[in-house]
Amino acid sequence: MDSNTTATMTSEERRLRQDLEALKADLGVLRGDLGTLIRDAAHAGKTVAGEVRDRAGEAAERVREKGRAAYDTAKAKGSAAKEAVEHQIEDHPLASVGIAFGVGLLVGALLSRR
Repeated sequence: MDSNTTATMTSEERRLRQDLEALKADLGVLRGDLGTLIRDAAHAGKTVAGEVRDRAGEAAERVREKGRAAYDTAKAKGSAAKEAVEHQIEDHPLASVGIAFGVGLLVGALLSRR
C-alpha cells in the first residue's frame, strides 16, 4: 500500500468512527426517548383506567339507585293491590268464595287435561 492509500484509509476510518460515535449518541437519545414514552404511556393508561373505573362505579351506583326505586315502587304497588283484594274480600265475602271456587275448578280442569 502506498502512503496515499494509508492516508485515505485513515480519513475514512476517522469518518466511520465519527459516524459510529454519532450513531451511539443517537441510540442513547432514542433509548431515553423510549423510556420517557413508556413512562408517559403507563401514566396515561393508569389515568384512563382510573377514569373508566370511576365512570363504571358511577354507572353502577345509578343502576343500584334505579333498582332500589323500582323495588320500592313494586313493593308499594303490591301492598296496595293486596290491601285492595283484602277489602274486596271483606266487602263481598260470598262473591269471593264463589270466585275462588270457580278459579279452583278451572285450574283443576286445565291440570286434568294433561
